[in-house]
Amino acid sequence: MSANNSRSTLLEAATALLKSGATPLPLLGTVGEKADTLIGKLVSQLQQSDYSFTDLFSEAAEAKRKFAAAGMPVQQLASHWLTLDRTVEECLERTLVAHEKFLGETLHGFCEFDPSGLITFANARMTEWAPDCVGKELAGFFGKAAPEVTKAMAARGKRRLHQLELVSGTDRHSVLVEFGRIDAKGPTSGYALLVDMSELVDAEHKALDATPYGMLKLDAKYRVRYANKRALDYMERPVEEVIGHDPVEFVSDPKVRDEVMRQRLKRSEGRGSEYSVEIARPKSNKTMHLRVTAVPSFSTSGKVSGVLTALQPIDHELARADIAHLVATTTKYRDLFAGIIKVVGKFIEFDWADLSLYTEKGDYAVSFCGFPETKPDYPIRWWPIAPYFRRWIKENRTWQDDMLADWRKRPDARAALKKTPEIARTISREGRKALIALPIRSENRLVGALSLSSRRVKVYDESTLKILRDQLALEPAMVAVFNLREHDEQQFVAGLLQEISSATDHRELARTIVTQLADYYKFQNVSIFKINALRGHFSLLAQKLGPDGGSAIPPNYTQRLDEGLLGLALKRSKRVLMGNRKDKSVEAKHFKQVAKEIVSELCIPITLRGRILWILNLEDKHKNAFAAPEIKTIEDIVKQVESIVEHLFQGLVLTQVLDVFPDGVVIASNRGGRVLLCSDTAREIFQRSNITPDTSLKSCLSAADYKRAISEQSSLPWPSTIRGTKGKKTPVLISKFILPEEYDHVVLRVQDVSELEWKTDASRLEAALAEAASIVRVPLSLVSSYVRQMRQMGDEAAADLADKAFRQLSRIELTYDRILAAYGTGDPAHEQKTRINLSQLIEYVLQELPEGDRETIKLTVNVEGPLWVLGNSYRLLFAMESMLAYFLRSRGSATPISLEVNGQSKKHIGVVLAGSVLSVEPNGALEELVEATRREIALAERVIKAIASEYAGKLVRQRLNGNQEKLSLLLRLTRR
Repeated sequence: MSANNSRSTLLEAATALLKSGATPLPLLGTVGEKADTLIGKLVSQLQQSDYSFTDLFSEAAEAKRKFAAAGMPVQQLASHWLTLDRTVEECLERTLVAHEKFLGETLHGFCEFDPSGLITFANARMTEWAPDCVGKELAGFFGKAAPEVTKAMAARGKRRLHQLELVSGTDRHSVLVEFGRIDAKGPTSGYALLVDMSELVDAEHKALDATPYGMLKLDAKYRVRYANKRALDYMERPVEEVIGHDPVEFVSDPKVRDEVMRQRLKRSEGRGSEYSVEIARPKSNKTMHLRVTAVPSFSTSGKVSGVLTALQPIDHELARADIAHLVATTTKYRDLFAGIIKVVGKFIEFDWADLSLYTEKGDYAVSFCGFPETKPDYPIRWWPIAPYFRRWIKENRTWQDDMLADWRKRPDARAALKKTPEIARTISREGRKALIALPIRSENRLVGALSLSSRRVKVYDESTLKILRDQLALEPAMVAVFNLREHDEQQFVAGLLQEISSATDHRELARTIVTQLADYYKFQNVSIFKINALRGHFSLLAQKLGPDGGSAIPPNYTQRLDEGLLGLALKRSKRVLMGNRKDKSVEAKHFKQVAKEIVSELCIPITLRGRILWILNLEDKHKNAFAAPEIKTIEDIVKQVESIVEHLFQGLVLTQVLDVFPDGVVIASNRGGRVLLCSDTAREIFQRSNITPDTSLKSCLSAADYKRAISEQSSLPWPSTIRGTKGKKTPVLISKFILPEEYDHVVLRVQDVSELEWKTDASRLEAALAEAASIVRVPLSLVSSYVRQMRQMGDEAAADLADKAFRQLSRIELTYDRILAAYGTGDPAHEQKTRINLSQLIEYVLQELPEGDRETIKLTVNVEGPLWVLGNSYRLLFAMESMLAYFLRSRGSATPISLEVNGQSKKHIGVVLAGSVLSVEPNGALEELVEATRREIALAERVIKAIASEYAGKLVRQRLNGNQEKLSLLLRLTRR
């Protein structure tokens, strides 16, 4: 039987079954249909979702059962079954061939998987993407998205597309995947249809890569599907650690994470937003601030399918804002530098940072701000700038991969090393390698440079310079540091001038100057020397050691006027600078070393009326410790000091001289008669407790005396009587002097003559003065010199001579006491007693002695603690000076003079002097005259005894063997 006949018979049998009431076979057709038509219908039916091969097999089996039940012959039954099998087989063949042809020719990947997720079938495209995939888990080919794929494979209900990345070895393919189920009565299986999206995705990725920002593409669940290179660089993570992860994992601050979650609510509503985050960077162990611009993407159905995120670093922007805030709020330049460098450290690696100030010529530089703050003590303070470095700092490539190696390649490096070998030693000793310098300009002038250096080589490049110059805008910030430093220096100068302007005497003025300069500039030693023209040497007026300490100049140190840099400054009448005592310069040859550590020195004269009065001396242990910017500032200070010194010597010092002068002195304006200065004695004569600038000379003198006093004509001294404000009349002798340089001032000397008999005692007084001057050598001539000087107060030597007169005037009472004692005209006047520290008094007396005389005295103090006695300091000073002067002027040998202070008892203290004196041959009247002269004139023994008795003490003079004498002054101790 042919196949067609069999199929017809099958159809007839099926029809018969239908008529017999058996279960219908709806898919096997009806009577009269040809086999091809029936098979076509079956194949078509198999394409529908509600009919499968299982249904076909089931119905064919049911037909076979029905045939058997019909009771037909076995041979016929076998023929019908075979025909049915062939019909089913042809249906399968037609269906599978078409299906396989479709699967083989499609450009999409297709695979089937069993209930456990293993691939059971894969088409050609699938095996092209993933060779040998059959038998392996489908989810394993989707990397970190495997959990999502597993869940999609098992899902029921409405299907959806998944955008995934198929990973096989090193190959990656962006695909759009549909997962479906193949329903059968057996175990459930499924399929995956993969659409290649690589070209579309590549185009999208190229667009994202071309953007100047970091870009992230997120899916609907905010997992990263793509990250461009910039984004990966920002996060410092490989792509494997980013793809498939939620970006919030990389946010370091919990508060920022909360902000990110709040922003995502906007995305779920289909809105974009912009905000800032801070992410952790694992490689550099730092954080980065990013500005995030997030825009949602939508599916064809209008739902949010993902987010496109742009990342823009804003650390430099924030840093510029931080630096601007520092510049606006910081008032101290070192604090501003430290704050800026802390910001720079977030972007650039460095171990040292130095901000250097250049001289105007660009030949020297000094680092005035640095990191770290504690640095080695370099041998040089102002470093010379080599010519190549001056050229290098102006180039575009201001960095060095290896400082010492690059430096030595320079053609002039050999000469620079020879001139400044400390540079190479410093670099190699500290281990500095890489260097980058940012030149700092202000008003088109190179004022300095910011230098960063590292222990590692090849750390800096053009990008580093761009960060410093452009992204952080450090040059204007560093200019602000320079401006603050200049302002700080101006504030220092203003404060110093304000403080010294209130000085009460020249010693306080000198102490203030040296103290402030040493503390501010931190020089090793700052001192002021005064010029003693009469004795021909410099002597120390004041000194202050800097914070680093050092060797102080001995207080009694003197130096000849033609020695050292002090002498050179005096000779040149201008400043003298020595940068290095070993540099064989003219200054180095004149250098006179006092402290062993001093290497450089600067001497600046301080003048008064065209004459050098003092010399400011600055010393330091570093080479080139002084350079133009600071020297200019110090010289500006000196100019101000000179005017203040002028004021002191015209006002304060002159007032002190006038106050100790025994006669009344009045200095008044010749125009209007306004009183400028008035001594205490004159105020007592005028009976005025205070003389103000508004006081007129006319109110103090009679009309005739006033007219004569303010006239411009010279006048001889004239006698007069002054009536005080309280009515007291005082006979006076008025002498008038007109200052030649200050022609509108007049000086009046008002001598009280009520207690002096000038006419009768003048010759006797002159004889006494002459005898005292010749025997005791008291230079009373300076008193008359001072009077002569009153006529020439504007002379350039006024200050120096006034100083000498001041010292000698303090001894006028001593001379008068001696004269009165010698001629028996009276005892010294009694004065009010106060508590006096005898130890300090003795120390003062010894300090006032010339250095040579001081060395001949051996002091021994056998009592501990301060020694308080009751007396008058001037009288006790007179007694001590007289006793010492007696031994010094009467010495008979080189044997030292012994000065011993011992406790005679709990209530008394003894001051004992012993030494040899010149012997006198026994000769009756001559020996007696010499002894009387020694006792009354040279020693003033009677006066000292009178003083001692006033203080509940006594004076004992003893002649010992061998021309030795001993003086014992016993004074009563008192409780403080």
